[in-house]
Order: sequence, then C-alpha cells, then structure tokens
Amino acid sequence: MHPHIQHLHEQQYTPGGAARGMWSNLFSNLEQQATFGTDTAGLVNDIAGLVLYNQVNMKNNILGALPEVDRTGEEQISPGDTPAKTFRSIFNPPSVSGVSGGGSVPTATTADIRKVSADVRISSMAVESDLIVDIESRLGHDTVGLEELIDIMRDYMTRSVERDALARTVNASGSTAGDTPQYADDDLLLTIDRAIASEDEETNGVDANGDAFSDGDLDVYDIDRSATGAGGDNEANWADAYVDHNSGTLRQLTGDRINTFIDNYVQNGSAERENVMLVTGYNTARVMSDLRDSQFRADALQAPSRESVNDAESRLGANFNAQISHWDSMPVIVAETVPTDNSGLERIYAMDPTPAQTGQGEDARPKISIENYRAPDVWRAGVDAPVNPLATGEFKNEALFAMYHELVVRDFSAMGKLREIEE
Repeated sequence: MHPHIQHLHEQQYTPGGAARGMWSNLFSNLEQQATFGTDTAGLVNDIAGLVLYNQVNMKNNILGALPEVDRTGEEQISPGDTPAKTFRSIFNPPSVSGVSGGGSVPTATTADIRKVSADVRISSMAVESDLIVDIESRLGHDTVGLEELIDIMRDYMTRSVERDALARTVNASGSTAGDTPQYADDDLLLTIDRAIASEDEETNGVDANGDAFSDGDLDVYDIDRSATGAGGDNEANWADAYVDHNSGTLRQLTGDRINTFIDNYVQNGSAERENVMLVTGYNTARVMSDLRDSQFRADALQAPSRESVNDAESRLGANFNAQISHWDSMPVIVAETVPTDNSGLERIYAMDPTPAQTGQGEDARPKISIENYRAPDVWRAGVDAPVNPLATGEFKNEALFAMYHELVVRDFSAMGKLREIEE
C-alpha cells in the first residue's frame, strides 16, 4: 500500500466507515433543523373507524309508555288522507225516576252522543348524502355513507317525535314565545299538553309564559271545548281532563298537593288508581322523592328496581322511600322533555291507559294510545334506488322516513294534569 495512505489503515477507519460517518453527521444536523413528526402534513392519516358513535340522548319514555294500536290493516291510508279514524262517545247519563206502585212509566230520556274525528299526522324526516361521499364509503375510504346515516337517523326520528311533537308545550295564540298552531292547523303529532286539557284551563288559565289562552287554543280533534251545545249543555263537560291549574301563579309542590290532585282526578273521572301512571320531568321526580324521604325505612336487602310500562320503564328505585319509582303504587315515568310553567318544576300528567269502557263484548281500545294508520315508510332516491337522480335533479342519494299516526284519547276523564308547581 502506498506510504502516504498507510496511516489511514487503522482499526477505527475504513473508506466505508468514513462514508457512514459523513451520512451520520449529515442526518444529525438534519434532526436539529427539521424533524418528521405526527404534525407533519400528509405523513399520518388518522382513521376514524367504521362505527358512528351517537352523542345524543335518545330516550323517549313518554312514547314508550303509551300503548300503540295497529290500525294499518283496516284500510289503506295514503299521505294527505284526512280525517283519520272516528269514534263515538256517550256521556251525560239520564237520572233515575221514582215510580209509585201502579204508577205510569216515566218519560223516556236519552244520554248525549258525540262523534269524534281525529286527523292523521305525518311525521317525516329526510336525509341525503353526496353521491361521491357515498361511493368513497363503499371503496373503503374513511367516510360515513348513507346506510350508516340512515341507521342513526331512524333512531333520531323516534326521539324527535317525542321531543318536538308529543311533549311540546301548547303556547297561546299571540304568545310571547310564539304561538302553537291550533289543532286544525297543526301538522305535528298531537301533544299530550293539548290532549290533556280542559275548558276551564282554556278560559281561565295561561300558557307556560303567562299569556292568556284564546278560544280554540286547547281544542282537540273536532271538539270545541268551550262551545255550548244546542240543548244548552257545555261540550266541555265530556271532553275535559282533570286539570289542576292556578292561572299562572306557581305553588309549592307538597305531598298533600299531589295527593289532593290524584284524589280529585280519580274521583271526578273514570281512571282507576291501580291503573294510573304519572309522567313528569327529572326535577319534579327529585322533589317527589324528597317528599317521601322521611316517611319510610327502606329494607337494605331489597335492591332498587324498575317497572315496565309497555315499552318504557319507570326510573330505577324502590317502591318506597329513597329515590322512588312509584307514588302510592303509581309508577312514575320520567321523561327528558316535559312542559314547565314560568321556570318552575315540570308538570305532572296522570294517565290511565287501560281499555276504555264499551258495551259488553265489544273490542275496547286504550283510553289513550298512539294509533298507527299505515306502516312506516322509508323511501329511497338516488343512483342505486328505484327513483333515479333524474327525479331529484341532483347527484345525491336520499332517504325519507314517514310515520302515519296520531295520539288518540278515547276517554278524556281518565286523564289529569297538575301544573304551576315549584319547590
């Protein structure tokens, strides 16, 4: 080897080692100047995964607690067909006559009969997805497609039927918070707040904002609650629920107030105490538990339980003391949305959903129920649907949900409402 390079041939140095050392120094300098990390654009692609996690409270206890009546097989009802099913109500029973021995047959008397007609309500919700987004989801891209959206939106549909329709508060015409359309002009499912109402509440009461009701605000179906019949009888007498109101002034919720309300409700109507369920909100239910707190000693060996009420359940608790699931054996159904008055506690609704009284052998339907007049529809439009984009005018896949139903009360006297309460 040539003498002038001989000194390079030592254990710690070779031409390859020199190159590696040179690259090592270069990368060391690069690390000090710029580092590839998780924040480097385009380097890391976070995959969300295939599951769409719902972050919304989906409970619908009022809808679940009410019995449902399937009337889809009775006749075909298409969108826009009104009215819905009709039924007759008989009320104002005649008085008995006393007859002496050998006396004359008393003059015949009759009870009053009215026809009731409810409208079909169509609850609908639409969802659509851009065609390209839908294609990408099928190609395995990190994209949510229409099918996943349809699954979750179907649950949203049920939730919204309760929150936006069934559990709405009826605001008076010209209310400061915006009026609720009267029954004939309302397209949403009937709210229990209008179904469970009375002539006195409409005439002398106010809405949740303190605005006085106008004539017709609490009318339901084709019933004018404040009308006077041809014979001088007040139509409201037979279409009244028992409503304990105080014309807008809040009253403290006490055990005695609840018991008095229930006693008057049962005494003045057809509800049977053992069949009654109470529907209210979380704050009122909490106060009801506090009112029972000092009255009983709980058996520590008995675990809290729930009671099934159709498709809903009472809240978790014991049938005494602590967090109650019942009030005097009546299950307490706690819902997410219940009307309140002037920032007070949620109202308490009492309902007897058992079959209404009919003639012997007749098929009786519940005193209050959700009647379904046609099987729910899910219509599809788009590239892969029977209806193509030429009909929609856009390159989108669309789905439309539709339910055909109405809240029907066949016995108003079996319903009650306690309102304007506070702690």
